[in-house]
Amino acid sequence: GVIESSTPYSYSYGKTSYAILNVTGNMTIKNSTITSGSNGSIGIENRSGNKITLEGNTVTASGAMITNAGEIKITSGTYTGTTFTNSGKVVINGGEISTNGSASTWSSLFVTSGEAEINGGTLKCTGRTDGAQPAAVANSGTLKITGGTFSSGSIGVYNSNEALITGGSITGNYAGISNIKELTLGVQGDIDEDGKLVVSKESPMIKGTTIGFLNSTDGTFKFYDGVIKGKTDSINNPEGSEVKVPDGYEIELIEKLLDVVWGYEKGEL
Repeated sequence: GVIESSTPYSYSYGKTSYAILNVTGNMTIKNSTITSGSNGSIGIENRSGNKITLEGNTVTASGAMITNAGEIKITSGTYTGTTFTNSGKVVINGGEISTNGSASTWSSLFVTSGEAEINGGTLKCTGRTDGAQPAAVANSGTLKITGGTFSSGSIGVYNSNEALITGGSITGNYAGISNIKELTLGVQGDIDEDGKLVVSKESPMIKGTTIGFLNSTDGTFKFYDGVIKGKTDSINNPEGSEVKVPDGYEIELIEKLLDVVWGYEKGEL
């Protein structure tokens, strides 16, 4: 089916137009075309205490494609607008979420609070290239990424609270990841059947055209698996920040051509 909202979004009168507004109850929306009107109208808004499952939809909004304070699960479809803001719980298993927003809060997914789990799909943000937000994912809540493809004209993933990334491919034109609080890349203490520590040098894959991983002076970065690439710096780690690695391992410079690539030494030190 097709669902469309044509009423303009007006800040001055405090009126918000939604194609879909879920105030009470649970919804499953499949294979629908959902379009909001001009001037910042919202595609889907889900209020606290409610659940929405989205599958195979095409959502296009002049404002936020989705705002969520309840629970949302996305399995497939395309979702386009200025941003997807989450203050509840969101699980993304597939689909494509994209924005070309240039404002600092217009990330493809902006976790203002609450939690987000991303297991697959594509999130991309193309609005800026200057090293500031927006990002493919901006997190101020709790973020878990196990898979998916993330790309941004600026920063792939921007974390200001707590994030765990165990899989996926993350690319930013400026930085792959920017961290100002606590971020874990990989799984600590993963062992094989012989009891040997398993450290992946392939996944997660983090790449920044300028900096692979940008850590702030207050940031803690726990690096247990993966590869980080950056043309200027693979890991930019200023004084006062912290990088933790598995016992018996060190960060290893693999090659230095156009990209500086870091991973782990396979043998114990």
